[in-house]
Amino acid sequence: MDLIKEVLDEVVDQYRANNHIIFSSDSERASLHFGDVAKRLKAWKKGRECIVPKCSQTAIKQSHTVPRGMSLSSISEAEHLLTPEFDHRRGELVLQRVGQNKASTFPGFCSEHEALFHEFETSGKIDQSQHIYLQTYRAACREWFRTSFILEQHDRTMAAYDSLRDERLAALVERRLRERGFGDEFKMGKLELKNDTLKNQWSDELEAIREYDIWLKTTLLPAFEKAIFQGDTSNVYTYAISIDVQIPVALSGGGAFHARDTKAERRVDMIIGVMPSDGNTLLTFGGHASDEDFINAYVTTWMNNALGMLSMVESWMVNGSDQWYLKPSVWNALPEGRRSAILSAIHACEQNIGQEFELSIFDGLRNNFLVDLAAQEEKKDEKYSEFVDKQRRKMI
Repeated sequence: MDLIKEVLDEVVDQYRANNHIIFSSDSERASLHFGDVAKRLKAWKKGRECIVPKCSQTAIKQSHTVPRGMSLSSISEAEHLLTPEFDHRRGELVLQRVGQNKASTFPGFCSEHEALFHEFETSGKIDQSQHIYLQTYRAACREWFRTSFILEQHDRTMAAYDSLRDERLAALVERRLRERGFGDEFKMGKLELKNDTLKNQWSDELEAIREYDIWLKTTLLPAFEKAIFQGDTSNVYTYAISIDVQIPVALSGGGAFHARDTKAERRVDMIIGVMPSDGNTLLTFGGHASDEDFINAYVTTWMNNALGMLSMVESWMVNGSDQWYLKPSVWNALPEGRRSAILSAIHACEQNIGQEFELSIFDGLRNNFLVDLAAQEEKKDEKYSEFVDKQRRKMI
């Protein structure tokens, strides 16, 4: 028994140091990983029930989160846009071409509930408070679909990993014991590894997503469903700003920042949107009514001038949602080094949307805004010079 314990401890220690020992080769490990990726992609597109409560109708496979006619088509080139996507084979984040008809889609609503958005989808204008509620609601639905999907797929993957790990570790213990004199008839039996620190680390990394998923499911979505289906808007808050310049990115998703209430600093979640059209961009902010003061303070902080607004949108793209679609020529005009740095920052995810990103994505707009700012007759003091220098450094 002492030898069995010795070999078992030895194998478990080796596994904790490098979990690759449970795979017969790197190609088997890669095959397992990429096969799982393929299954997840297929599952994402799979039809399911409508996301609206108490609706049992089948969802259409491509509900748009960003208005296609109003926004996606207005900034696409050759009917395509660029969106961030992780390339699992290269092991890095890239911007992937996507057709405007498929951009921002998910299997969310049945045909009946998809018609909720028909009015502003066909008119190309979001110009009523009800439109803002509806647009924020479908963005929040997509966010909950995304978080639920991530957690569901993680749980399935971990269950499959547990089974493979325990089977392979048991086989490894058997082989080591036979090498040390045990007979070929020895069978290890079922091995179940408890407190897998590698798995615990992966689960810890998902904790923020679990908390966000619960908030969406139990707090935000019920509030917006009351607003839309019952006319009770007391538990929701939305804010929208239309600016007379087109920002060549369409974005619809979630973002978080930190704010201090009467007791301590806490996380504030928002549903954010950038919806460009010809010569115009609509910026939307949505959340629970209890966060109204925090959202208003956030808007005031960023929207005091055009460059602050542009920096906010760039922070949303890097530190907030990856659900955005960029005009390809904007990205292609950036230096290669800056593009790599932007993608690395998105992947690292070390900031939140309350923090300014240090690099420029929209050089053309930033230069135009700097020219406009210089032409203003306001006093140019030291604070102004520092602000301008900071904006210019973003483009170096």
